[in-house]
Amino acid sequence: FFFPAVATDGGSLRSPMDQYGIVQVEGLERERAVLDALLSKRVQVIVICSDRLGEEVARSIQIGNFFHKTAVLSGLAGLLSAPFKSVDRRFRVALGAVSVVCALLYNLTWKDEPLCKYQVDRHGEQVQHIPADKLEPNQAYLFLTRRDDTVRIKLHNTLGLLSAVVCLRYLYATYRT
Repeated sequence: FFFPAVATDGGSLRSPMDQYGIVQVEGLERERAVLDALLSKRVQVIVICSDRLGEEVARSIQIGNFFHKTAVLSGLAGLLSAPFKSVDRRFRVALGAVSVVCALLYNLTWKDEPLCKYQVDRHGEQVQHIPADKLEPNQAYLFLTRRDDTVRIKLHNTLGLLSAVVCLRYLYATYRT
């Protein structure tokens, strides 16, 4: 199994046998250890050719993306529907509650995970960083690209907070009377 890795500063994770940072390992536990080492080094591009580990990593990233997108979209829908009188307030509160729960789940379970900084590169844009002779033509690869996620975290946290305020305001108004 190979994990080609290219660092952002133009350097690469070195292996004694390869100048492109290709590390050969066998066994799922060993693969996870190498992946953890690459994640801790904040490598810009990671290529995984292990089907089991690739599926595991892609699934984890999809779950994190699901929490983020659900928090953002439900928060936006709940907040943007506020001016419309035809939308039931309970529906807006439900959307707000979904936003709050997803933002909390993201922050409690995913935010500190090193994989949260990576996205699956489905279009293979990062292949240009790896010499073509280092990739096997009949092998399926999973490309991970490191991304700055501070804006997305601020976005879903802000929408989650605003949604929580809307929910609490509704509950206060409902139970006050």
